[in-house]
Amino acid sequence: MKDIIQFSDFDKVDIRVGQITLAEVVPKSKMLKLQVDLGSEIGTRTILASIAGSDPAGAAAHYSLAKPKVLVVVNFAPREMKGIVSEGMLLAGQCENKIVWLADINGVVPNGTQVS
Repeated sequence: MKDIIQFSDFDKVDIRVGQITLAEVVPKSKMLKLQVDLGSEIGTRTILASIAGSDPAGAAAHYSLAKPKVLVVVNFAPREMKGIVSEGMLLAGQCENKIVWLADINGVVPNGTQVS
């Protein structure tokens, strides 16, 4: 377990509902370049996520077709990786057996909805 934080620490994190509209493999990596629609207030952002696993092309096709709603930290500082600027962070996890999963949302929640 990580260090205990205060509510004021958590309150700084802006988590929003977004919808993956496009996923592309980042060459020579296990990352996907995602376009995520975060609603009219924020718009669409590019987010890099290390969720491709051993079959990046298959993962990209899955996320492109399914267009899942996900949770995104939108006030995460932009970061350049592999020459691409990532403008947020997906909430995701990885099990001991290397299965990657996304924290996803029921499809009826509007894009851009703030999580508190």
